[in-house]
Amino acid sequence: MNMKPKQPYGNSRNVTKILTGRAYWGMEHVLRKRLRTAPQFVDNIELEAELRGHNGCVNCLQWSDNGRILASASDDFHVMLWDPFRHKQLHDLVTPHEGNIFSVKFLPKRNNSLLVTGAGDCKTFVFDVNRQNDYPIRQCSCHTQRVKRLATSPRNVHMFWSSGEDGLVLQHDLRQPHDCRGQDANVLIDLRSYVFAAPEVKCIAINPQRPEQLAIGANDIYARLYDRRMISPGKVHRSVNGVIEPANVTGVSIPKDGCVKYFCPGHLDSKYQAAQQLGDIYQYKAVTYLTFSPDGTELLANMGSDHIYLYDVTHPRHALFLELPKFPSTPDGGNANGSDCNGGEAGVTVGAEKTKHKFPPDVEQLKKEGNASLEKDQFLQAINKYTQAIEKVNGKDCAIFYLNRATALMKRGWYGDVYAAVRDCHTALRLDPHYVKAHFRLAKALLKLENRKKHRSVWRNW
Repeated sequence: MNMKPKQPYGNSRNVTKILTGRAYWGMEHVLRKRLRTAPQFVDNIELEAELRGHNGCVNCLQWSDNGRILASASDDFHVMLWDPFRHKQLHDLVTPHEGNIFSVKFLPKRNNSLLVTGAGDCKTFVFDVNRQNDYPIRQCSCHTQRVKRLATSPRNVHMFWSSGEDGLVLQHDLRQPHDCRGQDANVLIDLRSYVFAAPEVKCIAINPQRPEQLAIGANDIYARLYDRRMISPGKVHRSVNGVIEPANVTGVSIPKDGCVKYFCPGHLDSKYQAAQQLGDIYQYKAVTYLTFSPDGTELLANMGSDHIYLYDVTHPRHALFLELPKFPSTPDGGNANGSDCNGGEAGVTVGAEKTKHKFPPDVEQLKKEGNASLEKDQFLQAINKYTQAIEKVNGKDCAIFYLNRATALMKRGWYGDVYAAVRDCHTALRLDPHYVKAHFRLAKALLKLENRKKHRSVWRNW
């Protein structure tokens, strides 16, 4: 007889229950992922120590491969290595940089001995901390603007990549000698021929599972994904007066700038195109940081003056308002009236009668608290309550909470909230195609997004 209980930690917020389940299920990775963000543990995070030594702003931190050493780089041109567990400084590296250090990386599988730095003086340096002096073993000054970020890959231990505000991404190979006179073919990406204004590459990341995939963020709304196998590095072309000219760094078979995928929040694309002529705030957005998930299937991007967005790399989706749901002509046992955000209950139409569906007590309490918060214009609290209810309810009955959350998002009105409301309305309609109020809320959201054409389509379908 199988004595194993039902999987106990699917939606549980009880830490003890989650930990107890470890004895019955061989899913350690699931538990680790769940416990990493468990509210009970997050609430207990506190300051353990302050590592003092820098005399300027600390701009970046980097852990070593084994997690035993922490590197910090600062505006004081120093890179310091720390033992964070003993709160002790191990090494103070005085760099020859003349600008703020924006990025520091350990080169993988080098016994934590090789460090790479990039700074506001347009230079990158490679240091061996085991040497008797702080002189770099390799340096590059091919960038003409500030070097903002560096990237390494555990599967390419001899290489690293640098991104700069000159619109270039350079590929550095330690196995090859290098000079900065423009003779080396180390320009992997050049955005200057493809971006409307002066391009600046703000950030860069390498997929840890597929190192041929490289993602960058620039001073626009797009996170770009490249395949390095499809790009041939080129040279930096300089004119007679020393100004860098655009270089053809991509093969003729690669469309546009060699990018294989673009990722962008669905509500920003059309507004961004118009803002280029109008000088709107959308014109000044930039992807300031991005990183891949450990399994390489997701890309997390921070949009300056906006939100943090998570993209599916393997199965990217179109903007939701490009696929409008149709209102069924004849309800088939569906919920024609649904529920409102002021405490109405989910209903199921059966013939001419409407029967009310009761949620479990804990879900009813969450709904009640969410509705009360919404009435008091406490939108963040309302959104959190509806989200907790969504985690506890499955299937068609969950449509009401998606609609209520969409209402709270639209009333809050932060950047991206209206599009998030569109997504929730789509989910509600996927769960219950006869949900009239979800169609109505979707139409209002599209009108607020200034997508009048899609707004009219919703009304026609309805």
